Formats: sequence, C-alpha cells, structure tokens
Amino acid sequence: MWLEHNFGGGSNLTNNIIQYNHKSGVFILRAYYNTLNNNTINWNNESGILIESAYGQNKIFNNSINFNALHGVFLNLSSRNSLTYNNITNNSKDGILTYSSFRDNITNNFIVDNLENGISIDLGNSHNIEDNLIAYNLENGILINTSSDYNNITKNNITNN
Repeated sequence: MWLEHNFGGGSNLTNNIIQYNHKSGVFILRAYYNTLNNNTINWNNESGILIESAYGQNKIFNNSINFNALHGVFLNLSSRNSLTYNNITNNSKDGILTYSSFRDNITNNFIVDNLENGISIDLGNSHNIEDNLIAYNLENGILINTSSDYNNITKNNITNN
C-alpha cells in the first residue's frame, strides 16, 4: 500500500491485513496526518511500514507488525510521528529504525524477538522513547548511533537482548 501525497495526507488505514508484498507493506512518502490503526502487517519483502520524508504527525497505533524481511518500522528522513501500542516482533532487522529523523514519539510498544536491535536511532535527535517492552532482540535493546542527541529514553523495560 503506497501513500504519496506531496505534502498532503489525512488517510486512515484501519483493520487491514497487509502481507506478502514485494516491497514494504505500507509506504508513506511525503505525507502527514495519516493514521494506521489495528492493522496486521506481516511477511513483506522489505519493511512492514516505511515512512519517508514525512514531516508530521503520522499516527501508528495498535498494529501487529511481524516477520518482515527488513525492519518492522523504518522512519527515514521523517519527524513528529507517533508509534504507540504496537506489537513489533520477529522482523529480520530492527524492530524500529529511525534514520535522520527527529521528534518521534515511541511509547507503549511490545518490541520483541527482532533479529537485530529492538530500536535503532542513527542521525536522530529529540525522540521520546517511553514505556516500551524491548526484549529478546538478538543485538541491542536500544542502539543510539552516529550523531544522535537529546533523546528522552525513560521507563522502558529493556531485558534479555
């Protein structure tokens, strides 16, 4: 499913099964104010959800994002997105990767059994990461990488990574 709005948006994706796609399950490009709620996003050949060049307030909540060939959620060149109450498990790379993104809110997620990191932040600033369960990922629970500053990481349960 591809959403490209050239700086528009406002789409709602609710109660869908999004699986077995040749690329990412959901790709949001240059769009904002989209809502992804209560979807099952599994077994895609790239990331479950890819948000790219999207500067504002996409809401991703209550989704099951599992068994994708790359990341569960990849926030690339994006900001001010909200990921809340998602189950993000068994993805082949990171559960959540933010690259060159800032001010995303990642709260109350279940991020377990991913083959790399639970959450990886690279060139990302001012994220709020709070009240997540991050466990049994094969590398790190949370990896803060190159030039990533001013991130607020509080009240998470990070165990057995």
